[in-house]
Amino acid sequence: MLVEDLLLQRFKEETTGRNYAKGQRIINNDLVESVEIEDEEDLVAVNGIVISEQLFSKYSTKLEIDIRSRGILSTYCTCTDYEKHEFSKENYCCKHLVATFYKALGDLAKKKEFEEDKNLFSKKKENKILDLILQEETDKEELKIEVYINKNEWSNSILAEFKIGTKSMSSNKLYILKDIEQFLVAYYNRIPIKYSKVFTFDIREQKLSTKDRELIEFIESLKEIEKPIKSFLRNRDTFIDGKSIKIPNYLVRDFFRVIKNHRIYLNEGFFYRAVESEVLFEEVPIDFSLKDSKNNFELSSLNGMPKVLGDRADVFLYGTNIYIPKKDFLL
Repeated sequence: MLVEDLLLQRFKEETTGRNYAKGQRIINNDLVESVEIEDEEDLVAVNGIVISEQLFSKYSTKLEIDIRSRGILSTYCTCTDYEKHEFSKENYCCKHLVATFYKALGDLAKKKEFEEDKNLFSKKKENKILDLILQEETDKEELKIEVYINKNEWSNSILAEFKIGTKSMSSNKLYILKDIEQFLVAYYNRIPIKYSKVFTFDIREQKLSTKDRELIEFIESLKEIEKPIKSFLRNRDTFIDGKSIKIPNYLVRDFFRVIKNHRIYLNEGFFYRAVESEVLFEEVPIDFSLKDSKNNFELSSLNGMPKVLGDRADVFLYGTNIYIPKKDFLL
């Protein structure tokens, strides 16, 4: 296992909060102002400065990592979310701490202290158990999740449904996740769900790819966002409803970033049938035609104009592809 992968695994095992998607959003928006890594005897301290998403405040963050085990010893942030959970949850990580760790991960993995000791886990008796676990994970059957994007014709809101199966299954053999809440419970509690005679979801015997785990983390983040306001919402307004998730307009860009490597289909509300799509991180290639007709100039687009997805005009549908331009292109 690479040092970077091991550090990431330790971070997710030994911290609480599950603010991974929110932290990635901070990274994507380039709001980590600075990160400094310092050696302090048998630990490494990661100190960061993170700008708030509203751009009004700055927060100081700190993580302490044990050099030998790569475990997280302590966390700290000056934001109110961290202060709220500091004593009720062990090693709580708000989105600012997650972003700090993600930003520092590459440099941490290159540190001499970690590199020199990278075979430690295979040398010690107690860590042979870890080797067995990792080998067992390698031997598991890999699953895959495919994403179907729907659009509400009245509100233009973006929704998504999912199909799951083994990696060897063809797309038309996959099974719809009819109850996303049930799936999350089964995933986190390692409970099997039988979908048919030939397919049972059982995370004890199967594994998900990194991109699928990131998708699950995004869905979980929707639950966290919804918690404080759920009692005020009508059922149709909830983010997770049966087999669908509703993407808040301010998270549409983040959602398409998360699913960029998945197999994606534009489904209801787009075309008369499901059409495979692709997420492209580039400007929309609009073709224009300029005609001179009796001293009148006529400018037209040969393939029509792109359609905006969400309400921030930062994600576009053009043809059958999803385009995410750079922020400076939108200004």
